[in-house]
Amino acid sequence: MRWLKYSLFLFVVFFLVNLSLFPQIKIITPSSSVPDYLQSLAQPGDILLLGKESFVLFAGTSRFPLSYTNYPTLNAQGSIIGFGLLSLSQPGRVNIGAPLLRLNNKPVWLTYQSIKPVSTPSPFLQVTAMAQVQYKSGVKGKVETSYKFSLEDNRIDIISTVTNTGHTSWPQTSYALYCHPLTSYRFSPYSPEEHPKLNFIVFPRNNYYLAWVTKSSPQPQTLAPGASQTVTYSLIVAADPASLLQEIYQLLGQKFTPFSIQLATNQTHPLELIIRHALSGQTFFRSFIEPTQIQDLNLPLPPGSYLAEINWFPATTKHYFRVNDTSSESLECRPPRLGQVTVFL
Repeated sequence: MRWLKYSLFLFVVFFLVNLSLFPQIKIITPSSSVPDYLQSLAQPGDILLLGKESFVLFAGTSRFPLSYTNYPTLNAQGSIIGFGLLSLSQPGRVNIGAPLLRLNNKPVWLTYQSIKPVSTPSPFLQVTAMAQVQYKSGVKGKVETSYKFSLEDNRIDIISTVTNTGHTSWPQTSYALYCHPLTSYRFSPYSPEEHPKLNFIVFPRNNYYLAWVTKSSPQPQTLAPGASQTVTYSLIVAADPASLLQEIYQLLGQKFTPFSIQLATNQTHPLELIIRHALSGQTFFRSFIEPTQIQDLNLPLPPGSYLAEINWFPATTKHYFRVNDTSSESLECRPPRLGQVTVFL
């Protein structure tokens, strides 16, 4: 009997521990308890997804988040308004996911009318947002956006489809999803001419990085009745920039080689590291770094020639280097010597 009670006790403990670790989908109500760092962001009707290391917050009601210039952005209903790491306890404010439809280069303003969780196999959580298209000249359609949250990779894979449900063709249809990080600091190597396959933007933030990856975006085209147009994206959050860039290049099917940059300095204030392609001038990395915490960076980079610019504050140094297909040398960076000048007047 004692053995049975002990076994039952272990089972209950094991069940409760796993229940606490299991990812959750929570629809916010006035009586819901939300983390302190989301108190000012979450509202009744919002949907909160809690994973193993990260969280996602969707706006269930109409609102217009303010940008870094204090101007309203697009209506965030049905969009992502918070995405971050649980360990940092930061709200991760963004406004990402609103449908952007243009016909003949003229905008058709759309807002999701509904958003709800959808059953999906583990280790994923999924939310779907819907919108109806009602426009002049009998234009009718629908939008369906699926947000698939990967619990193991701290990534949201987004598929959005706009369909012409009317009886007339849509001329020069252009479709995309809105992405506003509510901050200005960013970098992107994308260039239609030099780097057309590197269509992503990284937003360095306080102790973490956010990446918006465009995996497919069709060219403007005429959309016949019953036809549809689909775009796909990935939104990734990570504390380590090297692992983030590696995941991005793997998603896009691009070759890369880890390159080591050593920061040989004893300064205690932050520095800024900027890596640009030597020929195109596009930025492949940009971030403020605390040298007391990080002195050796192993950044994945596609093969090519690069320029590393380091703002030591107040001095600046520049270093050219090359990344090969299979291996590359490391780069040691030091701040220039500082001296003292005595002026007699």
